[in-house]
Amino acid sequence: MSLLRIAIIIDTLNGGGAEKVCLTLAKAIQNEGAFVQLIVLKNKRDYALPEDINVHFLSEQSDLKLYKTKIQQALANSLQCYIDGVGSFDLYLSNLDDCHQIVSILNPPNTYYVIHNSIEQTLKRLIKLGPFKYFRKKKALGCLHGKNLITVSKGLEEELRTSRRIQANSLQTIYNPLDLAEIQTLALAPDSDIPEQPYIIHIGRFAKQKRHDVLFKTLQTWQSPPCTLLLTKPSNKLERVVKRYQVSQYIRVLGFKQNPYALIRNAKALVLCSDFEGFGVVLAEALACQTPVVSTDCPHGPSELLSGSLSKYLVPCNSPEALKMALIKAMDNPEEFENATVLPKLDMQNIAKQYLALV
Repeated sequence: MSLLRIAIIIDTLNGGGAEKVCLTLAKAIQNEGAFVQLIVLKNKRDYALPEDINVHFLSEQSDLKLYKTKIQQALANSLQCYIDGVGSFDLYLSNLDDCHQIVSILNPPNTYYVIHNSIEQTLKRLIKLGPFKYFRKKKALGCLHGKNLITVSKGLEEELRTSRRIQANSLQTIYNPLDLAEIQTLALAPDSDIPEQPYIIHIGRFAKQKRHDVLFKTLQTWQSPPCTLLLTKPSNKLERVVKRYQVSQYIRVLGFKQNPYALIRNAKALVLCSDFEGFGVVLAEALACQTPVVSTDCPHGPSELLSGSLSKYLVPCNSPEALKMALIKAMDNPEEFENATVLPKLDMQNIAKQYLALV
């Protein structure tokens, strides 16, 4: 019997959660004995290329505007030429919106489109930024009609079912995978950026969705705020916001980390204060490191990760005082975060088997 051939397609290998998920999934599927090809639309990356996974960049240009129709068509043509050259795949997994538009032009047999973020919340955010971005995104979502969709949380699946914005051919949830053994090994690695004093940590790009301003307001409510590490790319805008909230003395911006797990493991708590998520993979990674976590109870994902006895560490969105109190409680009770019951569901080999069952 010939090996199953799986293509995982994504726009870049920037340092985001979806990109890390694709790398982990590729490794897990390959561990199951299938052939995996990671196809990346443009050569823009923060993550190191895996030595044991096949990676192909459709374009070496890192600055391509993927929302432009001509570029989408050109990349679709490049993708078709590549498939013609190496042979077709038994399963195609498209990830993120720009990628969906390009892959949908071809829509090869047995293609699944993986939804990583809240569509309704994204549109709600964009309409505040003006009609152009809103209608461009709304139009782009049309490529998902009649397609096979996978959501990374039950909350996202329910959103799609109830909104009826997209009429899918099929719809199901498969959680994001975690390489639990690798996370626990990397968490023991030395890291010169680990502060000597106790600290909390926030991981996420500097974007409105992530609500860094809520974190800064939380620090303002604290009589003696802890040192706070931000794993996000430094920028002048971030620096201005930090100064505006007068929390510069508590903040350390470390940028992207190939291995963030030692910093997570040694933190007193990891905090997520987003207005919305698709899954919240950093919460799962912190639980794998047995680090206390606190999150806003935002749509979607956190409530599925922090369930049962951990649900008390979910707080309302945009509530700095509640966030502070939950952080204090979490830091005082680290034993509650040992052996989180959700982790076996996220084991990467379990997730890989669910994807291979689609073939």
